[in-house]
Amino acid sequence: MVKCGALVKRTNWFIVVQANGRWWVDNEGHAFGPFPSREVAALEALDYARKLGDTDRVSQVFWPGEDGKPKLIRELVGDMAPGLSTQS
Repeated sequence: MVKCGALVKRTNWFIVVQANGRWWVDNEGHAFGPFPSREVAALEALDYARKLGDTDRVSQVFWPGEDGKPKLIRELVGDMAPGLSTQS
């Protein structure tokens, strides 16, 4: 969940993952892909977040950083307009 002032909004995660040498986008147990690279998978994840995201939840797109830990790369809120990421 994301805290917006006193309001707490539910989240919908789109996560770029690598499995068996291929890149995928996972959204709540649904896999999309495979994609040829992490970058292409991230672009697809952003597109899925815009198209499949719920208007009553914040959509967040993550990909593995250089250290292998998930890194937030984009947040889409409400009307699917890009939100500000708190991480660089």
